[in-house]
Amino acid sequence: MGRTIWARAMVISLPILSDALEVFFVGLRNYSKTSMSSAGKRKIKVMMGDLVLSSGPSTARVRNSINFLVAYNSGVVSLPEQQEYWPAIIATDVLLSGFSSESTLGAALIPNSSSFLQRDKTIKCVPKTTSGDESIKVGENEGEEKEDEDGDELEWEEVDDTLPTRISSWWMRFLYAIGLRPAPYANQQALRYDHELEDKDLVVEKEFTWWTKFYNSMYWTAAEMSHENKHRLVIFPEELEKQAQFGYLQDWAVPVQLVHGVKFKKQAPPREDIYATLKLQLKLTPCQCPVLEDPGGGGDGIARHFPNPINPRNQAAIHALGETIKLIVRIYIVQGVQMRPRDVRGDSDAYVKIFLGGKTMSDRAHYSPNQSNPVFGRFFELEASLPGDNILQIVVYDHDKFKDEVIGHTTIDLEDRWRTRHRATVGLANEYSRSGYNHWHDLRLPSEILVDLCQKRGIQPPYYYGNVIEVDGMLFGDETVISKNEELQERLSLAVLKNLDKLPSFGYKLIPEHVETRSLCRDDYPNVEQGKLQLWIELFESNIYVPQPIDITPVPPSEFEVRVVVKNLKGIQFGDKNIFGKLMSDIYVIGWCEDEDKRQSTDIHYRSFAGEASFNWRMVFGMKYSPNEDLMVIRRKAGLLEEIEFKRPPVIYLQVWDKDMITRDEYLAAFELNLSNMPLPYPSAHLCKPYPPKRKRINLFKRKVIQGWFPIQNNSNPSLKVASKDQNAKMQLQIEVCTDVEASNRPAGRGQDPPMALEPPFRPDTSFNPLTHPCKSFRHILWPAIRKYVLWTVFILIIILGLVFFFSNLPSKLMGIPLE
Repeated sequence: MGRTIWARAMVISLPILSDALEVFFVGLRNYSKTSMSSAGKRKIKVMMGDLVLSSGPSTARVRNSINFLVAYNSGVVSLPEQQEYWPAIIATDVLLSGFSSESTLGAALIPNSSSFLQRDKTIKCVPKTTSGDESIKVGENEGEEKEDEDGDELEWEEVDDTLPTRISSWWMRFLYAIGLRPAPYANQQALRYDHELEDKDLVVEKEFTWWTKFYNSMYWTAAEMSHENKHRLVIFPEELEKQAQFGYLQDWAVPVQLVHGVKFKKQAPPREDIYATLKLQLKLTPCQCPVLEDPGGGGDGIARHFPNPINPRNQAAIHALGETIKLIVRIYIVQGVQMRPRDVRGDSDAYVKIFLGGKTMSDRAHYSPNQSNPVFGRFFELEASLPGDNILQIVVYDHDKFKDEVIGHTTIDLEDRWRTRHRATVGLANEYSRSGYNHWHDLRLPSEILVDLCQKRGIQPPYYYGNVIEVDGMLFGDETVISKNEELQERLSLAVLKNLDKLPSFGYKLIPEHVETRSLCRDDYPNVEQGKLQLWIELFESNIYVPQPIDITPVPPSEFEVRVVVKNLKGIQFGDKNIFGKLMSDIYVIGWCEDEDKRQSTDIHYRSFAGEASFNWRMVFGMKYSPNEDLMVIRRKAGLLEEIEFKRPPVIYLQVWDKDMITRDEYLAAFELNLSNMPLPYPSAHLCKPYPPKRKRINLFKRKVIQGWFPIQNNSNPSLKVASKDQNAKMQLQIEVCTDVEASNRPAGRGQDPPMALEPPFRPDTSFNPLTHPCKSFRHILWPAIRKYVLWTVFILIIILGLVFFFSNLPSKLMGIPLE
């Protein structure tokens, strides 16, 4: 008797939720299939689960870009409650070859569909009855009821969408008006209430250029820190589209690569045939829909899927996608970084070439000879139209007599920068200035930009309470440190724009004034970086006034001579013990400016028993300094024919050492001095102490000569833990800065040599080299230490000898006495 085994399949039931899927079909970009694009019209289909959304037919091709007549579609899709079970989104490129025939040309898979979920929104589906059929319409609420053209009522409801309100208390407004602050600022950490920049002699804005701001943003630590009364910008170490804080510039559309099969080549792995980039904007919004019975009798309880009319808020954006926008593109090429040479015998002679649409601009005449880090400082301006000219290509060539070779290239999507909400057209300056090297470069003022953003978001315009601004229910104070003479309204508006991510109605950042660092690659080595290129881009509409471009032409440095006279030292810690156990140091000072290998040294002050030393020794350093950039230029040889150039703040390095005869010299103290941003020295030694934060600073290139006492930093880990009596180490210096003309008219010798010879310092008699003066060593070193013991020894020996003679002669004396 056989047995029948019944297998029962396990059915997993998942909770099903409804989500509204909205798709904005931006268009096809970088279309490379000429034969496929001319075959006929096409459309894009987006599939997620059992929902299929299609775009309208394509428009005429503009260069390598294709748009669509109907760029929006939406519907309701049923998805599991667990997001890990959500299906991927598939996009296909469909060719319309006839009335009803369609053929698929390419496809793309969009994974991680949960990333498009609008987590802070929930919309409601409101049923609408037309001619006996029940349908569903999906929309977002603006707080009003809309009516369509047929007179049927539609209710657009958005759940938990409460707009912020302005402060309504008259007492609070009165406190703000008189300057009091009863509530904290949203930008509390960026405000400075107790810091005033009083060092006016440091700032000579007529000499400053854009390069001053660029290099001031590069060096901001330790002794190389530039002073805070110079403006700064942001230097991104990577491309702007790789910055996560700006949503990778994909907040308005996601680029998806369309694939048409696989390419096979000999002796190469197969790779996908990518022929176009599809740009889509996808939104998944949780939807509260009523459960309707399936009219077919299934009764599965899943909401039916019907298309949704476009939200009026997005109509302007959809209309803008179909328009052709004419732009003026400005490219500022700053410098190259670590470019790989194409020449065998040396560095490359680099220059830049620009490709945009069908236009080309070459800068071959201004190549940088034999430089691995070339400073270009070049400006280019071209006209473009979107979406046709959306790709900007920058190629760096190696100049050669016979044939120029490509070092590397980089491509930039201009459409992403024009349409992103982060405003990548012109970066926001750190401070608002009407003139000078930090002048406001945008077409609109900060207050105009802020009002426009509030209007687009549908919130109340900013309101000013004295020196406070209120936007979106939050308060902001003025963050200006340097340009405090500008209009307060513009300064406050700029403070809000810099902190736009803190506003609840926005939550995103605006791109600041910046320089981005882009990697260069070659087609034959696509994944190998050939160097970096630092630049930035500005975009303007061509039918309006465009401001003057920024002059970034590099200024050649000037020759200077720095004369440092080391006079006296006090409070230096001890580095040794002599043979008698007494603490001492054989002190000398070394110094350098551009190259440590070219350091200069004073003579040695031997046997300093009090942590003091005297030198009166002159060091002379040559320097190439650019006042516009506030940097010195350093050139060093990197090979037989190679020479590298880099820039650093004009810093003088001085170190105090202890000379040892047998062991290695010991480091005692150090001092680093930025000549263009140096603290004012103290007039006397007893007043010299570590600098307070608000110590006045001067620019020695303007003052020329300074003399005084400077506090220096002792070694934190000395070999001898016993410090000097004076815990504050200090150094007396006289520093003079001369131009090359002044130095040639008034030459000065090193050390104490002529011309302008210095007097030898006054030192104790014990300060000399014991190896070269043995007699003086005995007189001044050994004899003072043993004199007491020698005298006592002689005295004792005399007494002993006296006693010996006395007792030795005593018997003979006694025998010579006559007996009575």
